[in-house]
Amino acid sequence: MALPWFVKRYPDLNFPVSFPPELLSHIIRDVCYNHDPRHPAFRRACCRMTLVSRAWQAVANSTPSLWRYLLVEYSTSQLHLAAFLRNSGEAPLFLCFRANAPIAADPDMVRQSLLESAVYISHTIRRWVAIDVELKDASVFHSVLLYLASLPSPPLRVLRLACAVPRHADRRSSFAYGFHGPTLRQLALDGAPPWSSPSPPTVALTRLSLHQCSWPNYSDFFEFVSLTSALRHLSIGTVRFAGTLPATVVHLPSLDHVDLLFGSNVDSIPVVASLFSRLTYPALLEVAISFNGYGSVSEFLRTPLAFRASSARLSGICSIDEDFADVYHRLFGVVTLDLSHGQRAMVSALSAEKSHALPLPSLSTLLLYMPNWRSLLDVISSRNDGQLAPLHLRCNYPEHLAVTHHLPHIADHDLESHHRVLSLVSSFSWIHPM
Repeated sequence: MALPWFVKRYPDLNFPVSFPPELLSHIIRDVCYNHDPRHPAFRRACCRMTLVSRAWQAVANSTPSLWRYLLVEYSTSQLHLAAFLRNSGEAPLFLCFRANAPIAADPDMVRQSLLESAVYISHTIRRWVAIDVELKDASVFHSVLLYLASLPSPPLRVLRLACAVPRHADRRSSFAYGFHGPTLRQLALDGAPPWSSPSPPTVALTRLSLHQCSWPNYSDFFEFVSLTSALRHLSIGTVRFAGTLPATVVHLPSLDHVDLLFGSNVDSIPVVASLFSRLTYPALLEVAISFNGYGSVSEFLRTPLAFRASSARLSGICSIDEDFADVYHRLFGVVTLDLSHGQRAMVSALSAEKSHALPLPSLSTLLLYMPNWRSLLDVISSRNDGQLAPLHLRCNYPEHLAVTHHLPHIADHDLESHHRVLSLVSSFSWIHPM
């Protein structure tokens, strides 16, 4: 393995070094092996640790099973940590480099100061090194990912590689787009595999989020996503693409879940529809669509993605097109309507004269998170004839237990209570007027 730049610059790293107090931010505050880091004694012990070497030894002596899980904030002094780990005689089982604040916009600086040092330390301790990094712009993001993809496997596991989003663009999100891998707790509990054992791909990422961003072209996007074979969760929101779609069908990993958020950009739905017409998913279990007060439900439901899903969750619906009913009933599996925002529109649509012929048996789930749930139940209970369909009512008000009095002809029901959320699963009849 070629020596990274900082080893060539500091040839004396083979000797023990003194560690600056800012190098070790804190030990992983995850509950591992029944050690609770929220305990006052644990916090006081961490506060008294001023040097990395002393901190390491103090934790090792007091809680031998916890000291092996080390979380290090991003620092240019990581080269000292490499020397310490090499000379300490015992390496941590789990080591993570984290940069909470967005770091350098220079791809070379990120690669040299963070990634190369992480790779070097990984080879030094012959263990996985995890990284959790938030970058400043997309050019760095692309460069870093391509660098990670070029590495031999192992050495790194990626917890999170994200891009900061401007505050004025979306105050609800801390990143514009990024990859998410296993959680700290998952990696810590799984432990590091033996160095000689077969290992998963270097970029073992499980979640891709694309929010409030522009992409150079579709081909780059497909290449980007296909770098990982572990992707299970795709989240897309208000993404703008340039260029033309590739002519060939792109094969991507099987997905368990897709989140789609359509904001004020009304072009999002046609773009996503075109995008997914070029993709193939061997397995796509659930699609979660949030319209955020904008967009057409029926327009999305005509997309290839909708018809490949085994279930769909629609939320943020503020309007329903006349042809909505002609589309949604063709979805496979379960259709969920989250009425937390668009309940009044839904109630009025169900009550409207033009909606009496809705093929409602396909509507199998209603999430009731609104005070005017009684209005909706009155509409539902007034439309019974003999055609049964499953209904799942998820309620967050205690009085929703009275729902059985509003739904005649219930065949069976089962009540569950979980975190103060009440569920009623029943069968009932829908009415289809002549």
